[in-house]
Amino acid sequence: MDSFVYTFSFKLIYLNNFSYKPFKAYLKIRIINNTIKNAMNYIVITSIESFESQQFEIDLKDVEIFQKKKKILGECFDMECIYDQLIEEFWEYRNKVYYWKLKSISIRSDYIIGHEIRSSINRLAFNVLNLGKSYLDRHYHKQNKKCFASDLSNNKEHRCIVEKQREEIRSTNLQYIAGVKLRNSAQHTTPTVPRYSIGIQNSIKEDKLLGRWVSLKINYSYEELIKLGVPKKLLSPDLCLDLTNIIDGYIFAISKMHFQNRELLQETINNAKQTIIDIFKQKVTSAGYEKYIIEIEVENGETLYAGLEWFEVVNYLNKKHRYPIDYSKISFDDTNLDKEQKKD
Repeated sequence: MDSFVYTFSFKLIYLNNFSYKPFKAYLKIRIINNTIKNAMNYIVITSIESFESQQFEIDLKDVEIFQKKKKILGECFDMECIYDQLIEEFWEYRNKVYYWKLKSISIRSDYIIGHEIRSSINRLAFNVLNLGKSYLDRHYHKQNKKCFASDLSNNKEHRCIVEKQREEIRSTNLQYIAGVKLRNSAQHTTPTVPRYSIGIQNSIKEDKLLGRWVSLKINYSYEELIKLGVPKKLLSPDLCLDLTNIIDGYIFAISKMHFQNRELLQETINNAKQTIIDIFKQKVTSAGYEKYIIEIEVENGETLYAGLEWFEVVNYLNKKHRYPIDYSKISFDDTNLDKEQKKD
């Protein structure tokens, strides 16, 4: 019996905010000796203006290459999203600290207000530390032999570069180490904010009031840092660390790791994008549509979306977070600036 290929298609239009996107579903079957078998893999290019579509055969090898390259881009997309959530949560934490500083001027502190302060800051600090842990586990995990940059680029030298940076951070950034230990402790035993102090402090010199500022401190003493697991060699008996300073150092360390990942993976990302474009370039030219969507109809019935528009989110996040964040070197108090202006 001769072989015949029958293709049935129907279109669904999804309307949302006056925009539309066509979806096509195809049933391609080959009838041979009264049995039904799947047909080949196809590239389906659909015009988003006329809904007309054209089909082109694609080798299984190209499908596999496409899936591999798209997976690389997807992993980078996920990492950027985790970093974005981390930084947004960090800003929320910072905002809440300043909120309570401002509000403490006009309210009288009591047990209820104390609960609200401790609860809100504890929640946000815990979210920051947990999101940071999620990023760090993806970034590098020695026991699981995982290294994000090296695994995606398939370059062993990248693992060495990542490990070198980790050692440098661990030996110079005490706040990062304290943040990692604090997260582990808060996860299993005590809350992140067991106590705090808040109030207005005066700066007085020679019986003259130089200025006032609102202070909100969540300090961890030398003994408490030891109990958390911070190495003694990094501490001194008279040292105490404020929670906000700990989180600042924690975020700065992860920022440095993230920007190193971007640098190490830029060539890999560019290669993945260009490979995907090259797979479909000739077919897109042949189709001749100005605006279109590309899908791959795999022989097992699965439909793969082949466009790269979604990766624009990564480009946006690269611009949104274009520098590592180190707030430890930035003061938000303009008192010193006012003094300098008065001298001039």
